[in-house]
Amino acid sequence: MVTEAGADPPSDHGWEAPVAGTRLAPLFLIADDESRQFIGWFDRVRGEDCSFELAADGQVRCLPSEAIEATLFADASCKRRLALAPACSSARYVIEREAACGERRRFHVFALGRRLRPASAFLETERGCSRVPLDEMGVYVAVGDEVPPALFVAARPSTGRSPLALKKTYDP
Repeated sequence: MVTEAGADPPSDHGWEAPVAGTRLAPLFLIADDESRQFIGWFDRVRGEDCSFELAADGQVRCLPSEAIEATLFADASCKRRLALAPACSSARYVIEREAACGERRRFHVFALGRRLRPASAFLETERGCSRVPLDEMGVYVAVGDEVPPALFVAARPSTGRSPLALKKTYDP
């Protein structure tokens, strides 16, 4: 097959390209010259962008990309989590990362709770629970109910070769 000068011949590894499923669709960034770069996934059922992470149930799942992380607490004993979002945030979820030693961290997905006006905010550190200054520009939100991991698309590792893969041959 003849290609334009400097152009790469088509890949015979079709399994490397992202492929839409019944629920997830690949997202691409497309340049003016028609080149494209894969940038993530869109969950058609949930109507949101997602990316693969280890979920709370131990399965790799496509979890919402637009989420804020719950890193602060509303109390001095660091028991009641809260999240700080930029005022312009469109996030619908709060993510908590499980502490993990020697293994991959699991992500818990929670609904965005009600807006709060805390008198104080606290951060858990190695030295305990410490008060931190409030961010007047941000929006504080409570952590709502946990979203069951099974509501997000699960994935499993694969060698990339489909049992129905066809080998393409290109002649120079």
